[in-house]
Amino acid sequence: MVNTLNITNGGCTVAVMKEAAIPGKHLPWRDLLHDGPVPAKPSLEELSKARIAFIVEQGYGTIEEIRESFETRDNTLKSIKNYKKVILWFEHDLYDQLQLLQILNWLHKNPAPEVTLSIISIDQYLGQLSSNEMVGLLNKEAPITNEQLTLAHKAWTAFCSDTPKQWYALLSTDTTSLPFLKGAIVRLLEEYPSSTNGLSRTARQALEIISKGEKHPAKIFSANQALEERIFLGDSSFWKKLQELRESNPPLIELSNGNSLTLPASPDQELTITPTGKAVLSGTKNWLELIEQDQWIGGVHLTPENSWYWDSNTSALTSSNNSHPLWQYNEFNQIGTDYSDKAEVENYDASHSDFRDIEAEGLTVLDALGIKRGDRLIDFGAGTGSFAILAAPHCTQVHAVDVSQAMLNHAKNKATQAEISNIYFHHAGFLTYEHTSPPVDAIITTFAFHHLPDFWKGVALKRLIPMLKPDGQLYIHDVILEESNAINNIQALINKLSRAGGEFLQQDTERHFKEEHSTYDWVMDELLLRAGFAIKQKQIDDGVLGTYICTKS
Repeated sequence: MVNTLNITNGGCTVAVMKEAAIPGKHLPWRDLLHDGPVPAKPSLEELSKARIAFIVEQGYGTIEEIRESFETRDNTLKSIKNYKKVILWFEHDLYDQLQLLQILNWLHKNPAPEVTLSIISIDQYLGQLSSNEMVGLLNKEAPITNEQLTLAHKAWTAFCSDTPKQWYALLSTDTTSLPFLKGAIVRLLEEYPSSTNGLSRTARQALEIISKGEKHPAKIFSANQALEERIFLGDSSFWKKLQELRESNPPLIELSNGNSLTLPASPDQELTITPTGKAVLSGTKNWLELIEQDQWIGGVHLTPENSWYWDSNTSALTSSNNSHPLWQYNEFNQIGTDYSDKAEVENYDASHSDFRDIEAEGLTVLDALGIKRGDRLIDFGAGTGSFAILAAPHCTQVHAVDVSQAMLNHAKNKATQAEISNIYFHHAGFLTYEHTSPPVDAIITTFAFHHLPDFWKGVALKRLIPMLKPDGQLYIHDVILEESNAINNIQALINKLSRAGGEFLQQDTERHFKEEHSTYDWVMDELLLRAGFAIKQKQIDDGVLGTYICTKS
């Protein structure tokens, strides 16, 4: 019989393995890595010291018990050369996926070519299987590949980083070799404070359940588990989340009996939501204003000075470190037509179709830039998402950026209806968008750049440079004026659009020139060159509508 080491997620699974007579030694990898500090450390032993201190502080065992458990675990892993074969048994949820990354990262850094490495990775909960089902999983055993080891090393490094940028950037990486990793990436990001109310997904779910009338902690926990696509949170961790909601000032929930929650909760313990809890849940208050933030997610230490936020509506990661000076131009302030108005947004596509063939325009852009599968794009001023949705099937990824949340919501609904899943929506603009994914092949902006005065256009163009790959392309189409005969050309454009779209379009165009920020072409030329672009093509139609194709020089 082959001398085998089976590594899995915990004691319950090991018990089922032993009952099923799975051959070899069984090693439970006990650590709730989604909770508490997991900083980058030079060795397994150094990280274990940090984890032991945290787990003991949470009251999950004595220091002697926890230290002995970690030392036994770590020493067994370091002795894998004593085995002919190592099998990793792990589930699809966040708890397991983080453990799997840690082990694969260690194997990547400590190669043992004489040992056969294999994996059983499933979308079932191992500890709930029957012994016959556990034996049947041996048919799903597959060799661990170099691709898996390399990806795990990259992901584990990102998880232990002191900012979540690398972890977020994994969403733009091919993670198919570890098929459940992408879901784990998103689920961990959802535990960052919401940009709307400061609540993590778990805290929000708990508050929503309590607000609907569920009072007993055990039933609240069960209801929370039912909301999870992949259950990962234990009852002790959930009790800790509830206690945090009770301890804010003022509290978000109240306990009917006793000063602290017991585990298991006594039958008479009931939780109710407070008026403050309701205000936070509705978004009229922010929980981070009521607590002294001190939380770890992987290697990220969240404090008032280092706050990161997750917007689940736009799948966007933002930081307090992305703050901008008070004197910076406010690009979120709607000028011209108010596209924060839902009615204006819903009417946008129909009103513009009177004088534009938006699909033909988009295809012309894709053709002019030579966009192909594998390319990544940013669409600034994405509006109702027409170009982003058109471009998405032609490339790997599109980042749709707009300062109007109403526009983004409309665009997201259109993308869902079109079954497009590779668009990432960002509530931001040229001056505030933070690109945390890998550099892109092209940036496109159509009828959006005129929202910035010329000075801020220059600032924006310099911000775009690091977002592009070497030789990446910038496409700008906007109201850009030749100086010669400019006034007459403007009036001619107003007359032309009035004939095409009636009074609505006439007033819209007049408002543009009165309130927004058109630019002379010679100014645009110089802004582009000074920012670091080379002008590849330039065309000014009717003296007023400019098109630039530039490359990062």
